[in-house]
Amino acid sequence: MKTIKKFPLVLFVLFALILAACDGATDVDQVVDEVTDAVEEVVEDSSEEVQQAVEEVTEAVEEVVEEVTEEVEEAMDDGESMVQVCEVTDVGGIDDKSFNATAWAGLERAGEDFGIEVKFLESAQQSDYE
Repeated sequence: MKTIKKFPLVLFVLFALILAACDGATDVDQVVDEVTDAVEEVVEDSSEEVQQAVEEVTEAVEEVVEEVTEEVEEAMDDGESMVQVCEVTDVGGIDDKSFNATAWAGLERAGEDFGIEVKFLESAQQSDYE
């Protein structure tokens, strides 16, 4: 495989590993280390140009991960909910004594149990759904 053809593969592997590693991960440094190690294996025999490009991408990803981590930690420290859910009712409204009311009761319970921010929007007509 030519070096130039490896570069898109490297980027794909890098982002796939980031997504896989971030799924439920709590240690950002560990995720970055794992991704960096995997990328280094892939580009070990690549040209200097490709290696430099991968280093730049890796640094950019590390910066983004660090910024996102800081924002999440700040929000959690401030007691902000990281999940927001909105129910859009049909024309029956939130107190329809049927599925709208049942769905809203479930959302309220999830809000209490898991710290989810919940709200609802009542539709006056079908065109409001969207």
